[in-house]
Amino acid sequence: MAQALVAIGVHLGRKITALITDMSQPLGHMVGNALEVREAIDTLKGHGPHDLEDLCCALGAELVLFSGGQISDHSQAVEHLRKLLHDGSALEKFVQMVKNQGGDPAVVDDLDLLPTAGKQIDVPAPQSGIVANLDALSIGRAANLLGPVASPRTM
Repeated sequence: MAQALVAIGVHLGRKITALITDMSQPLGHMVGNALEVREAIDTLKGHGPHDLEDLCCALGAELVLFSGGQISDHSQAVEHLRKLLHDGSALEKFVQMVKNQGGDPAVVDDLDLLPTAGKQIDVPAPQSGIVANLDALSIGRAANLLGPVASPRTM
């Protein structure tokens, strides 16, 4: 699929690239819109899962390279983005984007302002250990079956 998309872009005269990533497993630790926003904010604060940070920096590096700026090497672009992530610049930009779109930037400092699911299910582990593999599609379907989250404004 990536090859086809790149070929279409090239045919249309566009500068294009594709990264092949493993999406057979969930990215990060959360499932569901508000939970994934929470995880993204945690990542912008430097406390997110490494796989999410790694993929965001890899994808972002391609955008940096497309911008035609002073950085012309993928690894340098990734390093630059990690610096922006860890010095707080990326979080500041996110807050600005939330404001510009009419959202409440206070959510960055109070994640409890994010909506929560009306239904929650605890799934206790039968023993301690590490989950090494799971069916991402089934997890997504289960989250869909639980229905939409309740907005804090309507709770």
